[in-house]
Amino acid sequence: MDISNQDNKKEAMPGRRPVWKSCLLHGLLIFVAAVFLLWLTTFWLDLWTHHGDSISVPDVKGMLFDRANDALSDEGFDVVLYDSVYEDGVAPGAVVDQNPKSSTNVKPGRTVYLTINAFYPRTVLVPVLTDMSVRQAKTILEGLGMKNVLIKEIPSEYKDLVYKATWNGNRLTPGIRVPLTAKIVLEVGSGYTIEDMIRDSISAASAVASEQLPEEESSDEIHSSPASEPVPASQADHDPDFFD
Repeated sequence: MDISNQDNKKEAMPGRRPVWKSCLLHGLLIFVAAVFLLWLTTFWLDLWTHHGDSISVPDVKGMLFDRANDALSDEGFDVVLYDSVYEDGVAPGAVVDQNPKSSTNVKPGRTVYLTINAFYPRTVLVPVLTDMSVRQAKTILEGLGMKNVLIKEIPSEYKDLVYKATWNGNRLTPGIRVPLTAKIVLEVGSGYTIEDMIRDSISAASAVASEQLPEEESSDEIHSSPASEPVPASQADHDPDFFD
């Protein structure tokens, strides 16, 4: 009796779904959920990054910083004062460079970095420049950003050795601050001493004198020669018509 009841219950229960159908259904649901999440993420990123939106960066070079800041802020840009340099002939506080460059298409709200002209030249500490080669001294100064370096040769047996550095006629000692635009004069040995100069001057004067001496002697001979040859006395005695 119990066995027949159990068989009847089994016949009344619906048939179970095959395992492969369950796996396929679950996989399909996972795939649909992944596609939906990917689409939702992409849509959110587009909104957050303003995908497809762009704006042209205005040209603010040459403007004073306050005016450039206002012009960029009105267009929706963030402004950062990035650096300052010193350039002759440019108004102090004027914008000399911008990044991104003008007319570049960028996203709204992009940060624009500005470089302005400093109000005063930047100064640097003068290092040791003497008792070294002129090439080494110039390399040190150029490494500091000083480009206006002049070379002045002085009599010395040590060629290309730096004896003195000056600025505006004043001797520079290590530790002094000077502007980057300062004109630095390096006094460098020429490999030619004062004694050499005196000796060469004497030699040159002697050479000039030796060249002029033959000309003076030939001129004296011309002035001292007789106007006419003397008449032999015997000829005058024997020829009465000689003086006619």
